[in-house]
Amino acid sequence: MQSCLMQRSERSQFNTSIDRLVKQLSRYDQLRMQVEERGGKLNLLTEIINALNESFLIQGLNNSHKVALTDQESLRSMLLDLGEFDCCLQVRKLNTGMPAYYLCYVDMDSRSTYSLILEDLYRSFKYPFFNKRFVKIMHQGHEVYFLRLSMFRQDTFSMLGKLNKGNVKAEDVDKLLSKVGHNVFQAAWHEDQSVAMTASSHFGLTWFSRAVELLYLCLSGEICQLRRIVDRKVLQFFVHVYPQPAIFNFLNALGQLDGEGIARLPKKALELYPRLLCDFDVFLRTEVPWGRRKAATPLFKLLFANFWRMEMICREIGENKELRQASQLLERQSWEVIKELLMRRHPAM
Repeated sequence: MQSCLMQRSERSQFNTSIDRLVKQLSRYDQLRMQVEERGGKLNLLTEIINALNESFLIQGLNNSHKVALTDQESLRSMLLDLGEFDCCLQVRKLNTGMPAYYLCYVDMDSRSTYSLILEDLYRSFKYPFFNKRFVKIMHQGHEVYFLRLSMFRQDTFSMLGKLNKGNVKAEDVDKLLSKVGHNVFQAAWHEDQSVAMTASSHFGLTWFSRAVELLYLCLSGEICQLRRIVDRKVLQFFVHVYPQPAIFNFLNALGQLDGEGIARLPKKALELYPRLLCDFDVFLRTEVPWGRRKAATPLFKLLFANFWRMEMICREIGENKELRQASQLLERQSWEVIKELLMRRHPAM
């Protein structure tokens, strides 16, 4: 009982401390947006400088900290004094020359490839996310990728609310996100999937992205550990929060597999991965008309040359007959890979 009260007290202190910092960040961003959107006079620029340089007090778990947005050392000391709550504050310089801030609550894990972002506490307007699944964060003197699960937080809260009849705490959400993050997404997601996932999101390759995640999970995941952590909440996560029927069926079937069946999965995935990679290569070589002369151009050239502006490319070639047929073929091939790996029936696409 005493431990529970201690946790509740620390969480309350954490929220109070973070709220004060968020208030100052929000004040600065409102002033910055006024200048960027409507312009401003000298007095407005002076207010921005004051908001950045102004010192304010934040009560940590052990000490009171006098901090300012431009004083990185004071912010670092304050963030280290939040008890068991690990937070990161990132700063990016925008094209306008003004700073933009991203404050997040993280679950550090030195034993795994990626640590986790569990909650977006504050994100400045126009703060750049080049990849919503992977976010670079400065850690121990250099930038590393974190898995960003914070985009699932609200839906996870709603799902747990239905399962627990409304009795949900922030710690419950943290626990579930950490569980699926460390055991499922740690293996299913990887930086080198960026080309595949970008193509999937822009060309409607739903089953292809599901097949990629499933194969990575089978090849990189700890299957025995996965079987131990699967419960109703984990399964429901892949139905209501992150709908992924391939992973759901995989996790749901683990409890029925013996040792031989578990050992078969990575071997089978290793056979299927090159096949799916070859199918994707064929898709990327699909020729589509491009440019003023409508010259036949392989899709991979357009994809790699315009990686960060694929919306524009899709507007030009999205209705191309050959591309639609290639997408449908890759989707059928991906569905077959999933079915063959799990050796069970799936609903028709």
